[in-house]
Amino acid sequence: VDDSLRLEGIPGGSTGVFAMISRDAIVVANVGDSRCILIQSSAVSESGGEEGGSAAQQEVLAVPLSEDHKPDLPVEKARIENAGLEVSVDNVINEDGTEEKIYKVQKSATDKLGVARAFGDFEYKDNTSLNVYEQAISCEPDVVVRKRDPRRDLYLVLCCDGIFDVMSNDDVK
Repeated sequence: VDDSLRLEGIPGGSTGVFAMISRDAIVVANVGDSRCILIQSSAVSESGGEEGGSAAQQEVLAVPLSEDHKPDLPVEKARIENAGLEVSVDNVINEDGTEEKIYKVQKSATDKLGVARAFGDFEYKDNTSLNVYEQAISCEPDVVVRKRDPRRDLYLVLCCDGIFDVMSNDDVK
């Protein structure tokens, strides 16, 4: 990697999700915890009748086409630790009294990041002995190619993590 292309000193970063639809396929690439879900109709009506059926008989399904890059995932955690940082756990008490564990990449006691992949966030990409994809925070996308099913595929939903922090995939559909 040409070090002259680094944009050090620019604070912050972002996650992202991209989708392209062709006649035959849906291609999704994601970095971080932005997410893509495919909304589909069920293949067979509840009455056991002909495939498709009326709208009232069909169930609508939310099919994830991306996986959030959270620091506690084994492949992400291994890369983070190999780059010399660690994954910390914050325990949060929700409004309903339940406890939730939030995993973060920890650079210092006060410098933590809740995703394992992102654009920018250069302060987490400063290990000069590693390439860009081996850094604690990587910008390498996951890419999924899915065959289209025009009889069932309805639409795609692409959203940032803020939506999925408060809604499930099924809530969004």
